[in-house]
Amino acid sequence: KGETRTVDMSRVDTDALPDTPQGLESKISTVGFAPLFCGGLLIVGLATMMLIASATHFGSGLGRGLLAAQPLQWVGLRSYGLYLWHWPVFQLFRPGQPGFGDLGLPFFAVLVIRLAVTFGVTEVSYRFIETPVRRLGTLGAVRHALRPGPAAQPRRATFASVTLMSIGLPVIATGLILNSDGLTDVEETLRAGEAIHCDITDPACLSSVPGTTSPSSVPPGSPDSPGSSTVPSASVPPASTPASGAQPLDTTVPTTVATTLAPTTTIATIKWFAVGDSVMLGASKRMTEQGIWTDARVNRQMKEGVELVRFLRDRKLLGDVVVVHLGTNGTISTERVDEIMALTVNVRRVVFVTVKVSSKVWEKPNNDIIRAIPGRYPDRDVRVVDWNQLSVAQGNIFCSDGIHLCKNGAAYFTQLIVQAVTKE
Repeated sequence: KGETRTVDMSRVDTDALPDTPQGLESKISTVGFAPLFCGGLLIVGLATMMLIASATHFGSGLGRGLLAAQPLQWVGLRSYGLYLWHWPVFQLFRPGQPGFGDLGLPFFAVLVIRLAVTFGVTEVSYRFIETPVRRLGTLGAVRHALRPGPAAQPRRATFASVTLMSIGLPVIATGLILNSDGLTDVEETLRAGEAIHCDITDPACLSSVPGTTSPSSVPPGSPDSPGSSTVPSASVPPASTPASGAQPLDTTVPTTVATTLAPTTTIATIKWFAVGDSVMLGASKRMTEQGIWTDARVNRQMKEGVELVRFLRDRKLLGDVVVVHLGTNGTISTERVDEIMALTVNVRRVVFVTVKVSSKVWEKPNNDIIRAIPGRYPDRDVRVVDWNQLSVAQGNIFCSDGIHLCKNGAAYFTQLIVQAVTKE
C-alpha cells in the first residue's frame, strides 16, 4: 500500500479511455435538467400543444369533465395573478434568510405558508384590481373606486389598501434581495473556495497533484522540498463538549503537513483525497493547506462524487485515505455508498462526514445511512465524522443560512477531518 504509482500522461491516449476527463464531464453535464436542452423542451412543447387541443375540442371529455371542476376553474381564472404574485411572496418568506424572511420553520411548512399567502393576495388582486379593470378599463376602475356616494369611504379604503399592496409587496421583496446580507457571507466563503479549486478531471490539474508520495530527490517535508509548507494548527474551540451521542475527538491538529508538487509528466497517487459539495468548498483552502487534495463543488450530488472516485481509481491515483462529504443537496442511498466502498477497496481508510441541513427532509435519512456504514463494513477502516452532532456544540461556525461555513467553521471542519484522516 506504500507503493507510489505514476502515470505518464504524455503516453496516454486520453481520447481512447472510456472515462476520460472529457467523458466524465459529459456524464456530469447530463445531471439535473440538462436533457431539457437536448430535445426535452421540444417534447414539452408538443405535449402542451396536444393537451390544449384535447382540452378545447368540443367533444373532449377532458375539457368538459376534469378541467370543468370548480377548483380548477377558480385556479384558471386567477392563474395569471398566481404567476405574478408568487415571486414577491416567495421572496418575503425564504428559509435561511435572516430577519423578516426567515420563519425558522421546516421547508414544507414554509411552502404551505407561501402558497396560502400567494392564493390570498391573488384573490384580493382578482376581486379589486383585475375584475374592475376588465369590466371598466383602468381609468374607469379608478373613477369607480373614487366616485362619491354612500359606499365611497369603504371603496376608497379598499382601493388605497390594494394599491399599496400591489406596489409595496414587490418593492419590499426586491429590496430584501438587493440589500440582503443573508447570502453575502455564503457567497464569500464559496468564492474563496472556488478561487483555489482545481478540477481533478482536468489534465492540467492532474499534472500538479500534491501528494507526499510523489517521486522526488528531496525528502517530502524538508525545508528544501518544493511546495512544502508549514501550517499552524487551527485556532478553533476544542470539541470537548460534543452533543449527545457524538464521540469526542482529539483536537490536536498536525502542525506541519508537506505538500509536494509532482513533475508535470508524472502523476503521484493522491495520498489524501476529499470529495464534497459547497459546505466542504468553504473549507477547501484550509484542507488543501493541510495536505488534503479537495475537490468540492456547489450543488454536487452523490452520483457525481462516485464518478470522481471512479475516475481516480481507474487511473490508480487513489492513495491512503478518501474523504466523502455529500448529501447536503439531495438524498443519498446505500447503493451509492456501496459503489464508493467498492471503488476504494484498496484504500487504507475511508472517511464519511454527516450533513447538517436541518431545513431539508433528507437530512436524517442521509445521516442514518452514513452512520451505519462502519457497521456494514466491519472489516474495513471506515470512519464517520459526525458533523451534524459535533457542530451543535460549537458557536459561530456557520454562515447566516446555518449550513455553510464561516471562517471559524472552516477551521473546525478541517480540524475534525484532519483528525479522522491522521489519527490511528
